Amino acid sequence: SLYLNGLLDEIKVYNFALSDAAVLTDYNRGGAVSFAGLNVWGEEGFSGAPPIAEWRFEERSGNTANDSSGKAHTGTLMNGPAWTHGKWGSALSFDATDDYVDAGDSDDLTMQNFTLEAWIKWDGVRYSGASQKDFATIISKGKYNNGEYVLLFGRSTANSNNEIWLYINGVLRVGWTNSAGLDTNWHFVSATYDGSMAKIYLDGIERASASVSTTVPNTSNTLKIGRQTTPYSDYYVWGGLLDEVKIYNYARSKAQIAYDYNRGAPLAWWKFNECRGSSLGDSSGNGFTGTILPGSSGQTEAGDCEVSANTLWYNGRQGKFRGSLNFDGQDDYVDLNNASASSLLKVNLPLSIAVWVKASSFSSYPVILALDKWDNTLYCGAIFQIDTEGKPELEYGDCTGGGNTTYRRTKLADEAITTGQWYHLVGVVRGPTDMSIYINGREVSGSYSGSGGALSYSSNSSKIGTSSPGIKHFAGQIDDLRLYNYDLTTEMVRKIMNEGAAVRFGP
Repeated sequence: SLYLNGLLDEIKVYNFALSDAAVLTDYNRGGAVSFAGLNVWGEEGFSGAPPIAEWRFEERSGNTANDSSGKAHTGTLMNGPAWTHGKWGSALSFDATDDYVDAGDSDDLTMQNFTLEAWIKWDGVRYSGASQKDFATIISKGKYNNGEYVLLFGRSTANSNNEIWLYINGVLRVGWTNSAGLDTNWHFVSATYDGSMAKIYLDGIERASASVSTTVPNTSNTLKIGRQTTPYSDYYVWGGLLDEVKIYNYARSKAQIAYDYNRGAPLAWWKFNECRGSSLGDSSGNGFTGTILPGSSGQTEAGDCEVSANTLWYNGRQGKFRGSLNFDGQDDYVDLNNASASSLLKVNLPLSIAVWVKASSFSSYPVILALDKWDNTLYCGAIFQIDTEGKPELEYGDCTGGGNTTYRRTKLADEAITTGQWYHLVGVVRGPTDMSIYINGREVSGSYSGSGGALSYSSNSSKIGTSSPGIKHFAGQIDDLRLYNYDLTTEMVRKIMNEGAAVRFGP
């Protein structure tokens, strides 16, 4: 009599209590990647108030753009921006002639601390300065040289660069130049000001910052999207598409910006699912492809998951999720091909590393991920490894020397893992005595050592399975390795471990 007559789908069991925000996110998720079209404010454990203005451009017709923040900053479409397909749902297309959106003036849009965000897709057209279109306006309240705040995108014919500039109180406060130039794909632009520091982010990554001390004036200028307040209809107007424009009345953190960009997806994500060949793909979309390098001892070929042989892929064919790589503990490793010290993979603090491991030995002090060179001659970058007793360890170096504790900062977990079992390990580094180590979703205590300086990098490639060829080689299997350019919350650590739908995309 207790049998169900009906349908069941998406049954999940978590080994922790879901928060209210997590329940809402799971209920409203709709898809594995995009949550932007949902009118739910859930931040997966990140603190912070919702935006005070948010234009999603989901109307798809008409001459108004509604403010979904509930603050009634309704925008009026001026001179005919067109509805079109957007980054999420629909967006507005601006003709670089006179199109813009006017959201009116309101005291709550004058802020001494703020965050401006938008998805942009410029049309690829460049202009000379004489046309007053060499910079295109994303968001403005006033004019660049006498307004409250203006976020600009550079598209000058003078060079192949693209710039992003933030003006506050009529003065350029911070700018970033992309020497390679941006393509015409969708990009996420953010600018923050906390009263003392202004920052620019592109695609969730901090690109520029500057110390700023100024007061944002309260003017009668209206908030505009795609144009500034000037008597000229074509003055620094936007050309291309804009979507998901948001304004916060506080400076969002690095972690929150990363979360806004991709709901917290990693900067780099190696799933180990290729099961063949010498390339290890990066599923983040950021292109951090690794080269699998078997040594001359033990496993001497990468192989595949199907042909029975003593190879990295075949011995790792039964991973935590599908495939994995098995390292022989002698000379196998993966080179991530990012020797440049300016590589985006060499992230500044805070940073987080998450991984599944099944070790077969700890005798070599095995390394999971080393973001730079780490040996007895030089401690550079950050490293996540396991000591000879099976205790996870986080370290970062100042790149001024090696061989003793004066060049590094370290946290060693008090608890150990064992060989022959899968464990989910997470390391979070925020500062010299502010690190967290998690084993299977639970933060464990640990001890600090070292007196080194700030995290610094050299021109050495990041590596999986060793810190430098010939030393500290990992023995066992590694799967689902992720690097984040922000500090994961406990809630997100648990979601990653438990394959929460809001975090994992695909198999």
